Amino acid sequence: MRKNNVDESTARFLQVGGHAARLQSVIGGRAQATLVNIVISAKGADTVNVVTSIPKEFPKLAYVWNVVRKESMSDPKKSKAFETLTLAGIKGSRFIMQNPDEAAQILHERVPELELDLCKKAVAELNAEHVWGADGGLDAGMVEFTADLNNKLGLLKKPLPASAVMNTTYVDAALKSLGNEK
Repeated sequence: MRKNNVDESTARFLQVGGHAARLQSVIGGRAQATLVNIVISAKGADTVNVVTSIPKEFPKLAYVWNVVRKESMSDPKKSKAFETLTLAGIKGSRFIMQNPDEAAQILHERVPELELDLCKKAVAELNAEHVWGADGGLDAGMVEFTADLNNKLGLLKKPLPASAVMNTTYVDAALKSLGNEK
């Protein structure tokens, strides 16, 4: 809102459930605008308009991170599981980018109530937004931008340097095991 010179003092913010409930509140006239994911916005495409996307407005804003407790990293069994999760995330991201139609088919098989065309559209949009962590998704600039934004919004008491929250142990191990595979 601030970026587009909308006077936020005239806005009234409501806590409304999940993405589907938020879309319903816009369609039903209880809200003028909301944030929803790509699948939900596509479901409402005949009734509402998407005016922008978060990655377009904030290209350095982190999309999703895997987080673990510091003490859990010293447990060898848990640490191996975190490494496996990270490797799978990177492989999955790369697969989705390289095979969007197959990825959409897999999504459709796992969630059959989502039409295949909707799955294809969602995958294509996410790929176009470059949201996948193809190389682990850990970028110090993104970490610092996200922390700084949250500090400015009052969600963090002070800015955090990337070094305070970022640990590349599992990303480094995953990338090493993948070698030059892309």
